[in-house]
Amino acid sequence: MEFWIINKAKYINNSIVAIVFLVVAFQSISLTSRDLPLIMVLYFPLLSLLLVIKGVTIKSELLFCYFFVFISVLLSFIYTYGGINFSYMSMMYFVVLYFIYSVYFHKKSSKVALFFVDLLFVMSLIAVMQFFLQRLGLGYWYVGDFVSSNLLFDNYNYLYEYPYGSGVYKINGFFFLEPSFLSQFIALAIIVEFLGRKRLVYFCIFFITIFLSKTGSGFLLLLVFFIFVSLQKKEYFLFSIVMSLLLSVLLFVYGEDVVSRLSEFGRENTSAFVRFVAPFLNLSEYWGEAATLNILLGEGAGSVDSINLTYHANYPLSVKLTIEYGLITSVILHFYMFLFFKNSISKGLKAPLFVFMFLSSGAMLQPITLFTVWFFQFIPTVLSDPHNISRRKGL
Repeated sequence: MEFWIINKAKYINNSIVAIVFLVVAFQSISLTSRDLPLIMVLYFPLLSLLLVIKGVTIKSELLFCYFFVFISVLLSFIYTYGGINFSYMSMMYFVVLYFIYSVYFHKKSSKVALFFVDLLFVMSLIAVMQFFLQRLGLGYWYVGDFVSSNLLFDNYNYLYEYPYGSGVYKINGFFFLEPSFLSQFIALAIIVEFLGRKRLVYFCIFFITIFLSKTGSGFLLLLVFFIFVSLQKKEYFLFSIVMSLLLSVLLFVYGEDVVSRLSEFGRENTSAFVRFVAPFLNLSEYWGEAATLNILLGEGAGSVDSINLTYHANYPLSVKLTIEYGLITSVILHFYMFLFFKNSISKGLKAPLFVFMFLSSGAMLQPITLFTVWFFQFIPTVLSDPHNISRRKGL
């Protein structure tokens, strides 16, 4: 019996480690349709294996709430069925992807946490090498140089030329969808490392990578985390000093870039405006013009980009959900995710993961974002339990 328990724990950890590796290293790879992630094909068999060996369970409270999400989606489908912009694939994606938050793991695993940080450390070294190879005139290398474009996702900035026309590209760590994803994953690794082993070499490489990526998404996650832990623990005062110094260095080194990016919030068609301003202006416009039933039940799955609204926008989860499925589904799904965060995510990780999912990654049906948030329920923090990060037998 003891032999089975040890092996069972080993299978659980190996399955989760495989999921983490797939999400990080294979996030750019799709099947031939260019919109079906490779990890979707591999993720659910691994999840099924975990259910079979009882490494995870279906949490009744979350499943009950998901049932109401499903019912509200069904009502939206009935109301919007036959619409010219309706997407069956989008609706099926939604129903399948959000079910995973009903799957609950009641034990944290320090091995998963350590593997995640070590994997991102390797990715950081690759990203730094990618930067210096370009600076030395040896070219910008990324996953598209070795994988057919038919196997890469559309609509991502694998080649982000900055400044435009310079022939210089922002680093994406070779494997990541775009520089912002590299920055966000490195930020999550910094947070886990800070709440765990606090290795100085890791911090140095991680921060160098974020600086070199020249994207603000990772710093947004760190800022949220910094504010959160400063309010929670007085002993993190030193961390606040370090963060202030790092932000000062950022402003000094990339001062012009930072000022330029901040000014984007007020300029149409800039990245910041399209991601953080335009979606909410369009939502306000939509609510002012749409019929009451449309506001409640939505315009139909996959329809948001076909609606004639004033601004071009990259819709974050909450706005896209509200327009496509209606206010009823939006309220229920947000409550569903509140329960997941409350029951499954360790205390120190809740705030940055919330921003990662609902704001910075900016996609309702982005499997990389959704799977990452889900597997973070396996990762402990010293804020929730100081003993979780220690090496325990079998976990």
